[in-house]
Amino acid sequence: MKNGKFVVIEGGHGTGKSTLARNLKKRLEEKGFSTSLSKEPYSKDLSKLITKFSEKLEPIPLHFLLLADRAIHVKFIKQQQKEKNFTISVRYVPSSLVYQRISGINKKTIHQHNAGFPKPEKTILLHCDIKIRQDRIRKESDIRRKHYFLKNKKLQLEQKYYSELCKEMKKNEHVKIIDVSQPMSLVSSEAFKFLLT
Repeated sequence: MKNGKFVVIEGGHGTGKSTLARNLKKRLEEKGFSTSLSKEPYSKDLSKLITKFSEKLEPIPLHFLLLADRAIHVKFIKQQQKEKNFTISVRYVPSSLVYQRISGINKKTIHQHNAGFPKPEKTILLHCDIKIRQDRIRKESDIRRKHYFLKNKKLQLEQKYYSELCKEMKKNEHVKIIDVSQPMSLVSSEAFKFLLT
């Protein structure tokens, strides 16, 4: 069996990444495509440390913990590609190019340290106006709203860096940027068509 496609779904908080991932998995499986779904942070053990160092605002330990987590995740992805038609990850290297920059790691370093990881065949980048995202985040739990990266200044930086990524990646034929201010049914249809091309 030929290796399956590795797909990444990216976007800021409140853009609907997990919802889209579940929708795509369901639609792909209905069409007969075996599909694996995972997200980053991937390792349950490392996730606890990642949360701890995020809250303590310690960028260097956090950066290397995320690299270690991604290395573990990539082993899983490669195995799934041998068994599944599609392997979908919610968050991957683009997330580091946003959140690690917010934490204080420079862009060049992030690129260098992630250069050895496999590139996805398809990347779906979800984007919308920050006000729409803020409205969605307000409806979430108190614990979620208190997340370090959901504080207003961090959210604005997140929006800025994801907007920069959209500009950088918009001409890449392996990347689909989708405006998620439209209904999720339309977002899902647009993403589904992209995966099958």
